[in-house]
Parts: sequence; C-alpha cells; structure tokens
Amino acid sequence: MCNSADRRREFELPLFSKSDISKLLNRLSTELHTPIEHGLRRLLGEHCQGYPWLLKKLCVHVFQVLRLKPAAQRELLDRALDVEALFKKDFLDLDHRQIACLERIAGDSPADHFKMVDQFGDQTVDSLIHRRLVVRSSGKLVLYWDIFRDFVLYKQAPAIPARYVPVSAPSTAKLVIETCSTLSAVPKLANKLSLQGGTIDNVARDLVMLGVCSYDRKNERLRLLHTDIQESLAAAFRFFGSHALLRRAVDAHGKGFRQLPLATLIGLWSTEFSTEEYAPATIAAVSRRMVLWFQSLGILTVDSGDLVTHRVDQGPPADLNEFQAERRRRTGRRLFLGEAPPPRVLDVVRRLREPNYIREPSDRNALYALNALRLVTSTVDPALLDRPRKGLEERWLALKVLAQPTVRVAVELKRRNSEVSGVHVGQAFETRFQMGVSEASLRRYGSGVLVWVNWLQELGIVEP
Repeated sequence: MCNSADRRREFELPLFSKSDISKLLNRLSTELHTPIEHGLRRLLGEHCQGYPWLLKKLCVHVFQVLRLKPAAQRELLDRALDVEALFKKDFLDLDHRQIACLERIAGDSPADHFKMVDQFGDQTVDSLIHRRLVVRSSGKLVLYWDIFRDFVLYKQAPAIPARYVPVSAPSTAKLVIETCSTLSAVPKLANKLSLQGGTIDNVARDLVMLGVCSYDRKNERLRLLHTDIQESLAAAFRFFGSHALLRRAVDAHGKGFRQLPLATLIGLWSTEFSTEEYAPATIAAVSRRMVLWFQSLGILTVDSGDLVTHRVDQGPPADLNEFQAERRRRTGRRLFLGEAPPPRVLDVVRRLREPNYIREPSDRNALYALNALRLVTSTVDPALLDRPRKGLEERWLALKVLAQPTVRVAVELKRRNSEVSGVHVGQAFETRFQMGVSEASLRRYGSGVLVWVNWLQELGIVEP
C-alpha cells in the first residue's frame, strides 16, 4: 500500500514583500479591533523574515495574547513577543522521540536529513516538518527560527535582538526627553528646542521604537511612557543592550571585548546593512551614530585612540546627567572645550547645511567643537548628524552647548563669581574630569568655555 506522503508534491512559497506583511498585520489589527503599535508591527515584520507561515504563527500568538489582555501591547513588546510562551506551546504534545530529534537537529544544525531519518524514523521527522518546527533547507534540516534553536538547546528563550536603527543623534533625543517631561505638543517642542518639525518627527519615531515615548502623530502629541526618567533610560538601555549590532560584535569578538579598533567595528557592522538600500558613506555614518548611542548609555566606550571596549557590567544611566555624560568621557572621549568661538562654529554649521560643503583648513577647530558636541560624523569628512531649523541655528547650538558638563561647570562657577578666570575654570575641569593636561592647556580650555558661557548670557539662555 502506498503512503499518500510519497505522492505529495512540495512547492516553495515566495517570501512576503513589505506590502504583503503590512496587509496581514492590518488584518490582525482588524481582528483585534485596535491598531497594532508601530514597535510591535516592526518587530513582527522583522522576525518573520518574510516567511508567510512564520508571520502567521507569530500573528496567531500575538492575537491569542492580546485577545485575553487587550492592553498588553507594550508589555508584549517589552518582553520581545513573549516568545518563551510560544516555544512552550510548540513543545506541547511532543513525545520523547520528537523532542530528542529536535535537540539533535538543533545541535547539528544544519542537520543531514537522511541521518535524522535513520536515527529517528520517517514518521518523527515528517511530523516535525508538518508542525513547522523543522524546515528543509538545501537538503538539510534546521529549526524554524534561530531563537527557537537556542531555546531547544539551552531551555530558555534568549532576548530577541532589536534591529531598528535610530535616525536621530542621542544628544537631540536627550533634549527631547528632558523637554517632553513638561511639554507634549510637538509644535511647541520644536519651537522651544529650535528644531525642524521633521527632526522632531524623526526623534519621536526613534523614542517610540526605544520604548521611551508614545507618539500621536495625528494630534501632534509626544508623551513619555514612564513617569520616572530613570525608567525611560532603562527602557532605552534594554533596547540597545539587546541590539543585533551589539550581538554581532559580541559574536565576532567575544563578550566584554576590549580595545577593538573603531574602523573594525564599523566594517563589521557594515555587513548588516543592505548595499541596495544604503550607500557606503551612509552605512559608515549610521554605524558611527550607533556607536554614539551605545556610548551614551555606557554600553560601549571609545578611548582617545578610537579603540572600543564592551562594558558588560554596565547598568542603565541613573538620570539625564549620566546619559551621554561623564561616564564615557573619562575613558578619553573628547569633552567640549570651546576650541572655536560661537560665530566660527555657526559659520561652519551653516556651510555644512549646503550640499557642496568643502572643508577648509580654518574649519579645523570649529569641527573639533562640533565633534565634541556629537553633531558631525567626523572632523575629516564631516556631515551633520542633526540639522537645525533654518534661521534658528543660534538657539539650536546654544541648547546643545548648554547640555555639556564642562559648560555647566563654568556656568555654576560664573554664577558664584562673575569675574572667574579661565585658569580657575580649567582647574575645576581637571578636578571634575581628570584631564591630565598642562596648566597652559587648562587655562586655554577654561577661557574657551567661558567665551561660550558669555555668549549664552548674551542670548538670554543663561542668567548673568
């Protein structure tokens, strides 16, 4: 008697396009009678890898969770889809032979199909394929998801790595987070921070993906999801701590890697971006921006020789002062030291806005200042990481400068003594930041920052 499986024909389904994925997720929203949050949609779209059956499986799982608890979208996103519950369902009704076969395939992945059949039998292997727990790939057998493979091997679900790449700089995001705690209207935010509406929109989308804010784009409202700033920063820390780019670096160089050349890290990350979607220069700029984010949260440090170290024992920032502040500067990251006066820096900012910017030798110190403010990709081949609203460059730059710890030290000293000298300010820098430079350098740095403090007073940003 012939088994019907022997006559079965198999067809390889084409991968879903972004449009196909969007349509299915819209259907999920309809069935749930509520919109699916942007972050959750993106997570589902990324991790189905385009496979129709995997997207269906993930959608069914999300539907079952949200049907019982409709308000759990944020919780589901924070728990990375709660895949552990999904994987435990996958194990229901499996017998010991099927579980042993799964474990063997996970250990040998990709496993030889014929060897698995010889060891566990046709019926066992076919049953796992039928359940979509095992898939055939070029004559080999693999588990349906790398994360499920880790669960089978280690009996616990690893964190799903985030893949979203923010388009905004951490310095801009910090300003928005700080201001958003008292102001939610997007037009007012843009006006207060002297940022273009498009910039605020980009930052808002980033903060939504980081689990920091909710964004009502239609009504132009941006609100923090957490009542405590520390909780907001912890959410961002979790996001970057589980990011695919960090995992890629750890896989290649080991957990807690030390003194990895920055160029090597950027080269490694460049393989994670599609060259069809990104130009090489864009990939490099995006990678540098990601380094800034990891630094801002203390996950990575970069010393003065552009050597990167992974800090495995690092916890999230306790407050906004620790976010993008002293913690990483002590490792040699450039402090803002007022290398060029405000008019010179503003001139370079305005020229950088133009598509035909040509670097002049006299731009060097202004570019050092902008690099310390984390507003340009580099001092050699600079591009703005953040663009001010045209005509409001002065206020935009003033707010960026005011957030710098060196400037805050100088402002406080001048508040106490309006005649404070550059030497005294420089000595305060040495006490606070352990700069290890000469007395002459301290005098120069202190005087340079005082020029900026005087400028902030003239603008009315800081009280005399």
